[in-house]
Amino acid sequence: MDDPRHDAAGLLAELARLREQVKSLQEAEIEAKEDEADRSRTHRIIQDTIDSVPFEIFTIGTDGRYDLQNAIARLRWGDLRGTRPEDCRIPANRAVWLENNRRAFAGELVEGEVDLLVQGVRRHFYNIIAPIRNLDQVDGILGMNIDITERKQAEAELQRANAELRRRAELHAEELLQTNRQLQAIYEGVVDGLLVADAATTQFLRTNPSMCRMLGYTEEELLARSVKDIHPPEDVAIEIESFHARYEGQLSEVKTRPMMRKDGSIFYADIRARRIIYDGRACLIGFFRDASERIEAERARQKERQVLRNMLAASDRERQLISYEIHDGLAQQLTGALMQFQSFESLRVQQPQAAAGSYERGIELLRDSLNEARRLIAGVRPPLLDDAGVVAAIESLTEELNCRDGARIELANGLDFDRLQPVLENALYRIVQESLTNACRHSGSDHIRVGLLQEGECVVVEVRDWGAGFDPSQIQEGCFGLEGIRERARLLGGRSEIRSQPGDGTMVRVCLPMMVGESP
Repeated sequence: MDDPRHDAAGLLAELARLREQVKSLQEAEIEAKEDEADRSRTHRIIQDTIDSVPFEIFTIGTDGRYDLQNAIARLRWGDLRGTRPEDCRIPANRAVWLENNRRAFAGELVEGEVDLLVQGVRRHFYNIIAPIRNLDQVDGILGMNIDITERKQAEAELQRANAELRRRAELHAEELLQTNRQLQAIYEGVVDGLLVADAATTQFLRTNPSMCRMLGYTEEELLARSVKDIHPPEDVAIEIESFHARYEGQLSEVKTRPMMRKDGSIFYADIRARRIIYDGRACLIGFFRDASERIEAERARQKERQVLRNMLAASDRERQLISYEIHDGLAQQLTGALMQFQSFESLRVQQPQAAAGSYERGIELLRDSLNEARRLIAGVRPPLLDDAGVVAAIESLTEELNCRDGARIELANGLDFDRLQPVLENALYRIVQESLTNACRHSGSDHIRVGLLQEGECVVVEVRDWGAGFDPSQIQEGCFGLEGIRERARLLGGRSEIRSQPGDGTMVRVCLPMMVGESP
């Protein structure tokens, strides 16, 4: 008969062995759950990272189905995960599209430009299909659609990202290795400047060659800096505030902000930023596009519009100045003639001799009015100005005044161009005309000099006399001649200077931007 104690010992040993097996199974189950949690976290990191990229990204597994797709791809095409390309809304050149996928599965990198209809609108994309390798085996393909409708060339290299991805590949599992390779392909497709900055410190953690070229730093120099180092000092406070507002989600749209290069020069860039997790740290990734050419074009358009406004204003002011001259000259003469004829009417019965004198004076004033009207017509736009240009018109004006007013007028012409735009020629003529009229009427000088010269991109007029002079600060209101000179210069974007003092003559100097034009 067997010993009961021996049977009990055997049962205890078997029980202990079963307990060890249960413990091993529990430990294996815990380890499997931890691995599953790691894979889940890794998948979230991958999804969050690719969702922050502003172009389409997708992967296709060895079963021929989409298994990864970022937010912008889902927005454009819907959620394709789990479906095959053959079953989706792919372009009209279906055979080429599927052939590119086949070549990528065979280990070939396929890339090129394609046209796609996105929500009924045709857009131009740069398409890249790359194999995802595990040693000599292809585990899937990575695809990217980069919108190059406005910019058709993609250019970016991330040397530091490549080294970082290789380091991470040595430390992590095969799935994380594939993730890093996918990220590397993403960074290599970025066109604009890229910066990844720590959300807490604003220190730069990653950049790309485009950003280095944009700012003039080497990669090592740029990664030793932070947000405050790439903006003008006066804007640093607002840029730091904007950085944190972007991270908190309070600011998401594209902003055009001033940037400062290594050499201190300033340019403007369009900035878009998103939150990401990079190397286990909360970060903000920024994409920078140089906006200098666009801003320069906008400034040129604004300058052109301003010139047009000035030309229109000059035309309106010209009409106003003509009305001033009619009021001060022709209107006064006609009023005087009317008064003389009224006097003639009241005196002709009782004082015929005095009435005859009033009549003669009235006739004389009418003749003067007729001459003044002719002078005004010629002064508004002398025919010679249109036919032969401003220099010939000014020469004719000086000859006329030499004969009429007695003062010797000297003209010195130093201009070496043919014709200017009509608005500028008219302004130059009227400035010389008004200056000579004032000098002949008020200076008492027997010598007046008119100078025409060119200084860089400007034409300069100088009218000098050696007569009585005056105090420019004491010019009375209603003297529209000098005011007209100043207004013409101002409205054409130039500057005027009137130098005079009692007993020392007067010089009027006007400098106007030169607008060369063809003959009318």
